[in-house]
Amino acid sequence: YHDELQDFEKMGVVRVLAVPSRVPGQPKIYVQNRILEQHADVWRLIEAGAVIFVCGNASTMAPAVRRAFMDVFCQQTGKSQADADTWLTDLRADHRYLEDIWGGSAAPADSVPSHDTAAMGGSAAVPCEGA
Repeated sequence: YHDELQDFEKMGVVRVLAVPSRVPGQPKIYVQNRILEQHADVWRLIEAGAVIFVCGNASTMAPAVRRAFMDVFCQQTGKSQADADTWLTDLRADHRYLEDIWGGSAAPADSVPSHDTAAMGGSAAVPCEGA
């Protein structure tokens, strides 16, 4: 669907954030770090009604991506971990946070491995309370 997605992106219908993590000869890039690096743009898209589609490993990547989105929420709103959990649950209920995940077992959002929140702007990074 590469060509179709490119066409849709040119029309402004979608914004594709594809992160290949295994490019030979290049350092690994993790999608959760890319989300944090682009937190302002990510938040703007979410606020505009974006639908998020996460596809990948259920036991490692998916929980880390969930945590990144919750950290973006906390950074942008100043709210708590509990608020972030509710927000993500609401996005799921509204079919705006979709996952196609496999491998291992899906970890709950509160058991997500940590990641580098410095990507959100160094000292300005505000992870959720209790994170």
